[in-house]
Amino acid sequence: MTNSYQQVKPCNITSDIALRLHENFVINKLEIIDETDSHKKHKHYNTGKSHLKLVIESVQLSDIPILQAHRQIHKALADFLQNNIHALSIKIVK
Repeated sequence: MTNSYQQVKPCNITSDIALRLHENFVINKLEIIDETDSHKKHKHYNTGKSHLKLVIESVQLSDIPILQAHRQIHKALADFLQNNIHALSIKIVK
């Protein structure tokens, strides 16, 4: 589980994130919803960063405390969160 990735382009962000999550977790179902367009009128909107909603079904993540699961997801996506994501909403489904 290495996180040595090059900078990703915003147009591929959801597929790159999906790949990263599948590399780090056993996932039954994954949905990544780009909600960036609904934030364009916000005062601090940044055109280079995305607002994403993550819905993930994973026994690996649902069997641990929610805070620990969120931390693991954030760790796996650390470079995306620093460079490409402004906001990430996470829902873990059992």
